[in-house]
Amino acid sequence: MFLGHRMEKKLLYRKIYDNLKKAINEGVLLPGDRIPTVEELRAKYGVSHITVLRALKELQSDRIIEASGKRYAVAGTRNVHTLKNMSCIGVLTRTLWPYSLRDNYFNDINYGIDDECAVCNLTEIRLPKCRMLNAFPIVPKSSLDEIVSSVEQMPEVDGFIFDERIPDEEISRILAMRQVPAVVVNRTTALDIPAVVPDGAGAVKLLVETGRRLGCKGFIFCRDTANSPIGIERLQAFLRMDIPENQRRIVSNTSIVTIDLALREFFQAFEELKYLGKIMIIAHGDAYARSLLGTLGNKLELHGVPFCIAGINNLGSAVNFSPRLCSVDVGTVEMGRLAVRALCSGHCNKVLSPEIKLEMGETLC
Repeated sequence: MFLGHRMEKKLLYRKIYDNLKKAINEGVLLPGDRIPTVEELRAKYGVSHITVLRALKELQSDRIIEASGKRYAVAGTRNVHTLKNMSCIGVLTRTLWPYSLRDNYFNDINYGIDDECAVCNLTEIRLPKCRMLNAFPIVPKSSLDEIVSSVEQMPEVDGFIFDERIPDEEISRILAMRQVPAVVVNRTTALDIPAVVPDGAGAVKLLVETGRRLGCKGFIFCRDTANSPIGIERLQAFLRMDIPENQRRIVSNTSIVTIDLALREFFQAFEELKYLGKIMIIAHGDAYARSLLGTLGNKLELHGVPFCIAGINNLGSAVNFSPRLCSVDVGTVEMGRLAVRALCSGHCNKVLSPEIKLEMGETLC
């Protein structure tokens, strides 16, 4: 029994070591990048302080990471001259919305792209026509044709970063014209180019585990009714969690159905599960979580039952509200940085995701 316990601890420390080493080898973490804190690694892997420190100390002993103040960073310094001789990239992502406390998801991705380009001394060329990507969840063919035509007039670039809303077919048309490396951000792709996406499955798993630690017995998952690839991934991750069917419900959010229909489904699901006790409501994204907060108001209970609201992609100003809630930060700024790194380092046909972390609302505990 004692030997088995020791072996289990060894495997846990080795898992942290191997995962961090893999992230460094694949370019997810580059020389000079900060390693997640001990507390962040403890929360992610559910291990003790000593287990995390052992993994970090061995990485340091192997000269994979090095001390950087009170934290650790990837060993070495970033050498911009090894970045595939790139000097100018075309960034075909939707343009920035005005910043707000409510929703900055793609703003943050763009910020990460801009920041990493500055670090790597890269010039960006953006297309005014990409503003149309903000106007439609599914962009009309005519608008995509305008974007492709605009690319023909662009100066020479060394690579492209593509918005999730530009389909693979249009990306193929552009790359046939401009035979340069490329990367897609915020969705997977069937093309032989890298994609940078959030770890949606990991986020769902982390929220369910957090709900259980908080004593939640029932779970309501508000799915992406538009059936986006990321939304489907998160729904499948929820279904893979070992939650008995009589303790879970799946309802629509407001991406396609009306707010009245979505709320009707939600309240029916809540009624069916309230006999279990405390309930966690998980929204596949942050916007619907905020909508629920606005609808339910500053309540700690609903129909006499305590509940938590959880979202993915941050909750903006909602973290300052009651009722108790939490969110998973999927690293949107880091997604932008990773897109530039993947383009410059020559990653091919790989899916890259930044580290996720849990954010707790002020009134959650």
